[in-house]
Amino acid sequence: MLGKLFKTEFKASGRLYLPLFIGVIFFAIVERIMLEILENTDDSLVLNIVFGVITVIFVLIIISVCVSGQFISIYRFYKSVFTDEGYLTNTLPVKSSSIIISKLLVGVLYTVFSYIVLFVSGFIMVAGDLLINALNGLKISYGIENTQISLMDFAISSIVNLRLTLTILAVLIIAVLFFNILVFYVAFAIGNMANRKKVLLSIIIYIAIINVLSFISAGVAVFVDWLSWDNVLRMNVINITLAIILAVIVVIGLVCFFVTNKIIKSKLNLE
Repeated sequence: MLGKLFKTEFKASGRLYLPLFIGVIFFAIVERIMLEILENTDDSLVLNIVFGVITVIFVLIIISVCVSGQFISIYRFYKSVFTDEGYLTNTLPVKSSSIIISKLLVGVLYTVFSYIVLFVSGFIMVAGDLLINALNGLKISYGIENTQISLMDFAISSIVNLRLTLTILAVLIIAVLFFNILVFYVAFAIGNMANRKKVLLSIIIYIAIINVLSFISAGVAVFVDWLSWDNVLRMNVINITLAIILAVIVVIGLVCFFVTNKIIKSKLNLE
């Protein structure tokens, strides 16, 4: 049943995401073509106006994709569970946990698709000579002899165990994608328990959770700094910090999931 829920949610969300994805790629190609035309023709007022209009549209679509990355999933979760559609959703012969998981997986998947589309559109924009210039621009001056090293080389040299760091960082990025959506889910679930101004209360709860997490992050930084008096720990301070943050995110994310599931199962208020 989870597979059917996922498939249904994937198709329904795709109707909202797909036009944005196509629009970003299309206008990236048009923008790139316009750049080539402007570089190889004399200054033209008409071309500059057209280029300006296309650029504005392109930027607006990019902003839409950035914002919609997770918010479409959050909106669909709220609409299908906590509005009038909730009556239909909750009559389905499926567990509430399956509903949450299916929407969560689709939300994360389309968020990843959003990043890929933005990356592809960016690559289209800097193709050819612009790409070379962008890579050269990453070079920085470093040391007394003004030795040219790449930014990536500098970052790599500052990390002791690069493989471990990249592994933790990759898992952390994936965990954050799930975590961000789950925090919204639990905020809407708790806010839904009120009889009035549910959305406003949900937003306040979300802000409160984020503020608590900021205090936790500050505490983690202080704790790691206190631990790093030892030379070995100091050398691995990046990995220790990332690992602690990952553990905190996973624990809080699981709490958000179980609280949301509990409220949907036994304390759902659709009035």
